[in-house]
Amino acid sequence: MVQINRNNTSGSTEIVYQGNTTLTFGGVSPQALPNTRFDVKFHFTKEAKFDTMPHFHVDKTEYIYVERGTVRLTKNGVSSMVDASTGEIEIPKWAPHRWEVLGGEETVVLERTVPPDGHKEAFFRNFMSLINDYGDMPPALQAFKIFADWDNYPIGEASWMGHTRTPIVGLTKAVGWVAGIVGYRSMYREYTPRELYEKLQ
Repeated sequence: MVQINRNNTSGSTEIVYQGNTTLTFGGVSPQALPNTRFDVKFHFTKEAKFDTMPHFHVDKTEYIYVERGTVRLTKNGVSSMVDASTGEIEIPKWAPHRWEVLGGEETVVLERTVPPDGHKEAFFRNFMSLINDYGDMPPALQAFKIFADWDNYPIGEASWMGHTRTPIVGLTKAVGWVAGIVGYRSMYREYTPRELYEKLQ
């Protein structure tokens, strides 16, 4: 297992990623949706480019809202440009999806899940902090431990891949189990607020 020095971000409501993206946690409510609390807000500078990689969720319905700027969303193989006028977008369980910030304009994207169980915050706090501390993507076993425990299953974009979702879940969970055996974790105290850490233990 690769050892790194983990910078303590657990006490902060924000994480800066790659110097041009700020993730804010703590039940963010946009002005246009005052009664809706989101798990994480991404604030991208106009220089930022970002891609969530194709994935799907099994236990949760996800919602995204583009508060500022424009994002390319691909859901079930269909791509479209979305902005604030699109409103909140529902991504059902098992639906392969990704969203991309193409750069050139300041962009704000919010994400939440139903049920709101804290997994989304734990995923982004730990995954993004690990990328920051490694200076690159973490080792594959570390990544798959996070994917498996926080309901994020990577999938290719070819249309036939939709038929492989059940095996992908099994494979991801198996690799995540192996990762746990060799010492990788999906949640670290250095990255996770104490209350959330204790809730999800």
